[in-house]
Amino acid sequence: MPLQGVIKPPAWPVVMTYHAPAGASSIVVNIIDDYSDSNQTGPDKGFVVTDPDEGDDDGDKIFWNNVTMDPGEIWTKTVSMTAPTDHCAPGNNFTNILSVWNRSGQ
Repeated sequence: MPLQGVIKPPAWPVVMTYHAPAGASSIVVNIIDDYSDSNQTGPDKGFVVTDPDEGDDDGDKIFWNNVTMDPGEIWTKTVSMTAPTDHCAPGNNFTNILSVWNRSGQ
């Protein structure tokens, strides 16, 4: 029987570090990954998330809500998605914006 490989979609890390002064306390944040969807890449063939690594994907953004971070902590997730197949997509650069919203009020 011939060997069959598994083709995995591209994946990349999403990383955030909580830099805080000495004595700072933990914070609770929402982390949002705004990736290029079909509105930015072509008529209907934008990036499609195949694994949001515990995040909630709404087809335009991935949300990790109520993440508690201690000072100096490095938070990492690995997101997988398929690339756009629209004929206009090759050779383009696509924006991926990571936002953090502090829910602790600090």
